[in-house]
Amino acid sequence: AMVIAKRGFSIRQAVSDDPYLTDDPKLTIITDKNIPGELIEEIGKLKSVKGVQIHTPL
Repeated sequence: AMVIAKRGFSIRQAVSDDPYLTDDPKLTIITDKNIPGELIEEIGKLKSVKGVQIHTPL
């Protein structure tokens, strides 16, 4: 979330699974606008990130 906020994107909502209660915890972040590809790559390189999925609004 810090990487996103430092780039000036507003985080509208963040929802996380408890890693102690689920085998495959996820963090879902909803932003105010689309995230550019280079920021997605930066997020994917973080040590604690296993993968990144992008969902665009319909």
